[in-house]
Amino acid sequence: MSQVADPQTLRSQHLLLVDNTILDSDIDVLLSNVLPRVETDGAVRTLSRYSTLTGPLKITASAAAEAQIPTIFRKAYALSTPREREPEPPPEWFFHSEGIEKLFPNGLPIREEERGIELLIALARRLHSAVRIADDAEPGGHERIIAPDPSAHPAITVFSPYWITSDLLMPHIKNAVPEGKVVDTSAYVPEDQELDGYSLDVDLGEGRGLIELGVIVETALPTIVERFADGPQVAYSIRWHADDDDDSSRAHRRIRKTAGSIIGDLAAAVVEATGGAAVDRDGFLLAEHQLKG
Repeated sequence: MSQVADPQTLRSQHLLLVDNTILDSDIDVLLSNVLPRVETDGAVRTLSRYSTLTGPLKITASAAAEAQIPTIFRKAYALSTPREREPEPPPEWFFHSEGIEKLFPNGLPIREEERGIELLIALARRLHSAVRIADDAEPGGHERIIAPDPSAHPAITVFSPYWITSDLLMPHIKNAVPEGKVVDTSAYVPEDQELDGYSLDVDLGEGRGLIELGVIVETALPTIVERFADGPQVAYSIRWHADDDDDSSRAHRRIRKTAGSIIGDLAAAVVEATGGAAVDRDGFLLAEHQLKG
């Protein structure tokens, strides 16, 4: 049975907001992917020495109205963390993909608070949900909701103990993207030069950009990969490079969606070829059914 959230908690804590389709176990599995250890005591999850995440907390209609939370979100997970902020406003040149600088005009979160907020944003991105920033970030402010776009900046990395040479990987890539022109960049490197990595570039056509599959040995591993890895892993990083960065245009978003689907297909092909594990940009594990577009 969920606790009922009081309006004061909803206003004073940073929140992960979810609808009723998200289960408690979904949160716990994702946390276990990115944190070395999470201790749970009832509804309270200890994330670190200084931070906890409590929930699910049921959001009543009246509490949602008071805290200005969209009614689609029926549950919240409240982050209790030290308030650690820069003493000065964000510089004019600073840009965060989710507009953090606008929500913290008097000083950006740092250290423990920054890590906690970034974790909430990553969870929201994976769960197609949202984050509500606490009232004290900008007293008197109104727009506190962050709704990360899960399809923005599509990227997947496959980690495997096996190094597959470009000539052996190429058929798998061509089979996954038969309509794309695939270029092996290692073909342009002199034969006497030793390679520590290579990339296969998939040209999506004029105006659509390219998808780069970069291959290199990686020692800094995501938490979920490090937990099961025996030493360094080969990282097969798949990313889209757009011809046009204007994310506001409908055409760009349509192309980006197609690129994201292709990246999923490529990742599935690499997983099959290497026996590896796929993770998203935030370090969350991706199952096979979550890859194929």
